[in-house]
Amino acid sequence: MIIANSLATSLLKRSSLLLHIASHHKFSRSLKFDVSFGLISRTLTTLPDPPPSFGYCNISPIKSLIEVSGPDASKFLNGLVTSRVLPKFIKKNVTTITEKDALEESNQNLNIDTTKNWGIINDDSLLNEFKNELGYKRTGLFSMFLNSKGRVFTDCFIYPKITDISQDKSFTESNPTYFVEIDKKISFQLFTMLKLHKLSSKISLKLHSSLDNQQKDDSLKIWYLYNDNPVFKENLYCDKLNYLQNNNEFKSPTISLKKLIEFFNQNKIFKSDYPLKIHGLAVDDRAPEFGVKVITDSKINLLNHINSEWLVLDDKIPIPEVSTDSLMIRRLLNGIPESSFELKPNQLLPLECNLELMNGVSFNKGCYIGQELTVRTYHTGVIRKRIVPVLLSLSDNMNGLSYSPNDPVCDIIGNNCSLLRDTEILVEEIKQENESETPGNQSSQQYGFSPFENSTVKPKRRRKSPAGTILAVKGNIGLAMIKLDEFSSPNKNFYITPISIEDKLEQKVYIKAFVPEWWPIEEES
Repeated sequence: MIIANSLATSLLKRSSLLLHIASHHKFSRSLKFDVSFGLISRTLTTLPDPPPSFGYCNISPIKSLIEVSGPDASKFLNGLVTSRVLPKFIKKNVTTITEKDALEESNQNLNIDTTKNWGIINDDSLLNEFKNELGYKRTGLFSMFLNSKGRVFTDCFIYPKITDISQDKSFTESNPTYFVEIDKKISFQLFTMLKLHKLSSKISLKLHSSLDNQQKDDSLKIWYLYNDNPVFKENLYCDKLNYLQNNNEFKSPTISLKKLIEFFNQNKIFKSDYPLKIHGLAVDDRAPEFGVKVITDSKINLLNHINSEWLVLDDKIPIPEVSTDSLMIRRLLNGIPESSFELKPNQLLPLECNLELMNGVSFNKGCYIGQELTVRTYHTGVIRKRIVPVLLSLSDNMNGLSYSPNDPVCDIIGNNCSLLRDTEILVEEIKQENESETPGNQSSQQYGFSPFENSTVKPKRRRKSPAGTILAVKGNIGLAMIKLDEFSSPNKNFYITPISIEDKLEQKVYIKAFVPEWWPIEEES
């Protein structure tokens, strides 16, 4: 009896209620599981406010940088990622390279010494729709690492290192160096994988310590800037064509470097007094002009140097610093997945993750790890599932996609994304008005006829496969991997059944999927 009482006291201590009270915030309940004893405790957590229309964020706490340098750095990365890094094709299967591709390569300046700091290839699929020539650039690109079976290992951004933007000697005096930006939680796994693939390649690898709590002299910071104003997006598009990535004009690495120097000299992004401590720059084109990424020294406070007239179109408007949660909400609303949590390693196919829609793959670069299945899927045109943004609601009557931390559904699902990860999306048929069930009809549907005896036997019913799975949730919005044929039907409702915090019972939460506005419109044949 004494042992039972002491055990009960211990369990009560371990399942104590944690209350966090903050003023002027919307509280959302979430569940906290004690794995060792299977207990559930209630927790009050805050949901972030809707993100502002513009801002900047230090994303270093959630990202890591792997530095790849050496004479073979370009070739090494080109064989591992889905994007095209080299100007030359890596040809192992002639079916992946067309005659047009071979002619395109022959028109390029193949005398470029890729063992020097030459930059990276600009293979933007949107620009290449009307420009056949390849271009060179000094800004980063979005890509993915795949495993040998063609599944996504992780998403990434690859930045050519900017050694010195005050002069153009960096092209002739140093080896190519790249920063690979990835999710912090998977950085050591990728670093280990790169070391296994190194073999005899003339490269060096370094996992930067910039994201540790103790900053060192060589530590770096990664910043994200954005503005959803259409005027800013148009200006950024013009800046890309004039200074950063123009296939028609940037026909050599030297030209691309001079254009980048000109970009900074005109106080784009930064004020004139900004110290030249920029190590990498990338335009986030996963959606058109979605944002800008900058790698700087860790000692730099970016807010003191941002040119607000460039970012927010008015030098008198203060620029808010937003949280990584706010950036996540903005991504979810636009249907853009990232990180090892949403893109669980070694499970998803890259085209299911909208990789070709986010300018993250080249289908004519030649051979790389996981290339066979990706190219075959693209050319067959059979993509049965996609990641899309979804709206969650307690009612099946939902309007447009918008984030609302005050929505009643937030009290059901809470603020803990991990609890809903991989939750199956179920289907229910919408009954039409003329589909009235009569007793006779109901009986004929539920029972079968046996020719051997005068009895009724219930038929075996197979469980319907889910219409999709939840990948991430924040408040009343999220990302889901859905079956396209299921969601194309107007006579179906979709829902999940998370456990309610109040009564520990399953409650139905309806799901509505949306097509992102930035997706290209398919022309009807």
